[in-house]
Amino acid sequence: MRRIFALLLYAFLLTLQQPPLASAQENSFEMAQAERSGTTRYVVRPGDTIYSIARSVGVPVATILDLNPGLDPRYIAAGDVIRVPGDFVPVPHERLTFSPAAGSPSTLVELRGQGYRPFARLRLLVGRTAYDLRRYSIVRANRRGRVLASVELPEWARPGRRVFFALQSLDGTSRTVAGPFRVVGRPRPSERLTVTGTIVSGGVECPLLRSDDGRRYSLTGDLGGFGRGDRVEVIGRLAEVSICMQGPTLEVRRISEAE
Repeated sequence: MRRIFALLLYAFLLTLQQPPLASAQENSFEMAQAERSGTTRYVVRPGDTIYSIARSVGVPVATILDLNPGLDPRYIAAGDVIRVPGDFVPVPHERLTFSPAAGSPSTLVELRGQGYRPFARLRLLVGRTAYDLRRYSIVRANRRGRVLASVELPEWARPGRRVFFALQSLDGTSRTVAGPFRVVGRPRPSERLTVTGTIVSGGVECPLLRSDDGRRYSLTGDLGGFGRGDRVEVIGRLAEVSICMQGPTLEVRRISEAE
């Protein structure tokens, strides 16, 4: 009887020396958190949900929950801090820029976009205006939601024209437009040039033509009776040498009333 009592007492003393199970689990979790690497503290912003955060980072919701034990996805508020994978840095909105700002028709334009969904596939669009855009190619954002692409100017992008660029989601729900890129440089003197615009005042040595794209040309040759205020279409060649002092000089070969 004494031996049984001694064994029971010994077992009781052993239990007093062991930490509670809950405390052991907490210590294990803290060690795991300390050893965890490759995560970033994310401060919840107004309008964020656990689903929008996971989508922005590019991981399943389950991954966010695994990194944040005890987090209730239904109740997160602006200012809360949660862990997300990697070194993700949220971008407040989609933005598209390009460089250089102007160049000749042979210029290779570099587009830079940010704020898109990680790994999202996007349509790259090019056009004459912000509202007249045509598909150029498909690009993909990187894991940070950034896009880097190089674009060759289309054939119609001649000196005096403007070019606009855009990135659009495949479902068409969002579009970011940048521009205009200004195409500069003169065509060779031997090339025939067609310009539509209005004859304006201001020319001293020669009449002036303001084209529809905003450029000014000095005119030489027979204007066929057209004068200031007339809207015309001029076909001619750029003069290599001219007495006109304002803008490139266009030698008129044919002039007619423009529509």
